[in-house]
Amino acid sequence: IFLLTLSKNARLGLILLSTALLIFTIIPFWITWTNELPAIITNLHGDITGYQQLYYLRTHTRASPWFVGAIIGYLIARLKFDKLQNQLKMNKALLWGIWLVVLTLIPVCIFVGHDSLRSEYYNKYGNAFYNSLLRPTWAVCIGWIAFACSNGYGGIINTLLSLPIFQILSRFTYSVYLLHVTMLYMIIYASKTPAYFSFFHVAYSFWGITMMALAVSMFWVLAFESPVIIIEKRLLSKSQSRKLDLGQHLAELAVGL
Repeated sequence: IFLLTLSKNARLGLILLSTALLIFTIIPFWITWTNELPAIITNLHGDITGYQQLYYLRTHTRASPWFVGAIIGYLIARLKFDKLQNQLKMNKALLWGIWLVVLTLIPVCIFVGHDSLRSEYYNKYGNAFYNSLLRPTWAVCIGWIAFACSNGYGGIINTLLSLPIFQILSRFTYSVYLLHVTMLYMIIYASKTPAYFSFFHVAYSFWGITMMALAVSMFWVLAFESPVIIIEKRLLSKSQSRKLDLGQHLAELAVGL
């Protein structure tokens, strides 16, 4: 509905997306507030079961980043297809200010609250704001990086992200994301005794699972994702060629008449 409206009426579509973003940012705040849910899953004093069932696994509490991505993606596509990228001029002070805010918010999203929100004392405001604002804020930061890099304002970050190694890894990262949770469940449920915690053990587990997920993702991409992409390209190319042939045929008929 949102994307269809956006394609028909851009202004109305952006209004709907912005309204939905606001609504789906308020919803997790309200659910966290009313149920006194923890904001961090490693909080041993919180209701982890309620956190999983009422917040973490629910679409309506995790939807806000999608709307952020839809808005920013539309702006990027609109500038590209309308060939307005060269006309986009940003003041250097504003540009540096946005980059400063974004590069500050990214570590804030990662590290903020890990001490204050894991204590026995329940911070109602802190947990509610964390669950409602963390993910859309992260999405805005990543969206800005994509927007800036696609419009020539990425600088060294665009150069770094354009390295060939990242182009290769980008083919497998989504599969790693999909597969690693299953691997974690398999390892946890196969354990017969509690694990002894140490930094070495955590590092060993992290890199072991990462490498295993990366290896399986290579097979996953080659077996499932790549064939589907090839089939899709073949079908689209045939459809486009048919349209071109039909257009050429109609043009020849018009000339003949």
